[in-house]
Amino acid sequence: MLQVEGSIHQATTTPGITRKDQRADLPRHPSTERKTMDIARDLFETLKSVCALLHDAEVKCCLIGGLAVGILAKPRATEDIDLLILIEENKLPSLTVLLKKKFEVIQERNIMHFEKATIYRTILGSPAADKTGLVIVDFILADNDLYREAVLNPLNLIVDDVIIPVAKHEYLIKIKNLSNRPQDLLDIASLKEVLEKSGI
Repeated sequence: MLQVEGSIHQATTTPGITRKDQRADLPRHPSTERKTMDIARDLFETLKSVCALLHDAEVKCCLIGGLAVGILAKPRATEDIDLLILIEENKLPSLTVLLKKKFEVIQERNIMHFEKATIYRTILGSPAADKTGLVIVDFILADNDLYREAVLNPLNLIVDDVIIPVAKHEYLIKIKNLSNRPQDLLDIASLKEVLEKSGI
């Protein structure tokens, strides 16, 4: 069950998990649908588990990327999890130790430095009971003012009693403006449409 702390547009559904019409743009071949549902289930189960671990360890984070857009605006296909995290780069080994309490960590210590972001990429074994697959989780260090503000002022969703912090619309738009890729521009348009319609 999904609940919301604060106000949010259309936050009564879990993105890409149960509503078939949210994947209407994909071919309706049964094998494709099964693969899509497996990816979606793994993503959300992994997200819940990671957020629970970080919350218990008092490490602040918030969801950005395609999954966040799916929650705040228009569901779309995505195959990874992007989390802003308030942690220093030299503390990343402790994050790995934390993740290993719940997951099999397939890949670690992959730190990528870009002009506008430092990303710690991990590949985690899904926490789903049937172990259906692996999930890429990118931890983006909140090492600038925009990222820190987003992490410290999230919209908190409650899914199955787990708090999932999500970057608010305005922060997500600013973050996506930094990348300015074609998909980011589409996401920005979807987020702005929600803001205009809801008056948030």
